[in-house]
Amino acid sequence: MGGSCLHSSPIISRNRAFSLVELLVVIGIVAILISVLSPTLAGVRRQGDAIKCSSNLRQITLGWVMYANAHKGTSVPGRMPNLNAANNVYGVGNGDA
Repeated sequence: MGGSCLHSSPIISRNRAFSLVELLVVIGIVAILISVLSPTLAGVRRQGDAIKCSSNLRQITLGWVMYANAHKGTSVPGRMPNLNAANNVYGVGNGDA
């Protein structure tokens, strides 16, 4: 029983990289997925804008109701009263052109 001789076969270490064809196939697949998802994402964006608009309208309505409750049921004026220059403290245009 002699000494054991450890003969190891050479291990082939091959760094596998992507070939150009594989890379182009992946890029093509990603491009197809983006083209399929674009209309869907645009629809989601429109729906998000509609929800944001609805929320803004709700906030305006709540402010209007709070104003009316705080001022004995008087509604928010639709237009600032027409004040002459002496009484126009805030310098608003009062809708005059």
